[in-house]
Amino acid sequence: MPDLNRETSRRALIAGAAAGAAVIAADAVRAAPAQAADGDPLILGRDNEAINTTVINGKETALKGISSTDDGALVGENRSQDGYGVRATSPYIGVNAIGDTYGVYAVSDYGRGIFGLTYDGIALSAQTAVPEGTALQVDGTAKFSRSGIAIVPSGQKEIRVAGVLLSATSIVLATMQQYRSGSGVSLRAAIPDPATNSFKLRLTDRAPEDTKVGWFIVN
Repeated sequence: MPDLNRETSRRALIAGAAAGAAVIAADAVRAAPAQAADGDPLILGRDNEAINTTVINGKETALKGISSTDDGALVGENRSQDGYGVRATSPYIGVNAIGDTYGVYAVSDYGRGIFGLTYDGIALSAQTAVPEGTALQVDGTAKFSRSGIAIVPSGQKEIRVAGVLLSATSIVLATMQQYRSGSGVSLRAAIPDPATNSFKLRLTDRAPEDTKVGWFIVN
C-alpha cells in the first residue's frame, strides 16, 4: 500500500520548487530591462539598442512625437565631437519649425547659436509676411566683415582700400571719425571700383594729419 504522507511531501516539494523558480524568473525580468536588437521590434518605455540605422518609410508623417513636459517631444543626442544632434535633409525645406513665441530657439554656451552656410546662395534670409513686421532685430553688437577703418595719411587727399568684395550694386558708406577744426577738411566721396574689388576715400583737401575714416559696404 503506498505511503500517502510521503507522496504528499513530494508534491509539496515540487510545487514549492516551481513557485521558487517562478519568483526567480520574475525577479530576473524586473532586474534586466528589455532591449531590442537589430531585427527586433521597438519596445516602448525601454532602452533599445541597434547597430544599424532604423529607417521608417511613411506615405505621410514618418514619425510624430507628442509630449506634455518641458522637454522636447523629440530629442536627438550625438556624442561625437563633429556630429549633429538632429540632421534634416530635403530638396526643398530641411527643417520646418513653427512656434507661437519662437520658431527656432538655439542656444550655445561659447559658440554660435545659429550657423548658416551656403555655397552659392543665401546663408541666412529674414523676411516679414507683412510690411509692419521686423525682418531682423539685433540686441547687442553686430559684426560685419565688410566694414572697417581707413587712415588717410597726413598730406594726402585720398586713400584706396583694396581686397573688399564689391558688385555693381554695392554702396560704400563712409564718414570721418575725427573733426579737423580750422582746416575745413571733410570727406568728399567714397568711390567704389567693383572691377578691382576696391574703393577710394577722397577728402575735400589734403589731410593736415593722419585722419581716420570709417566705412561700411551694403549689398
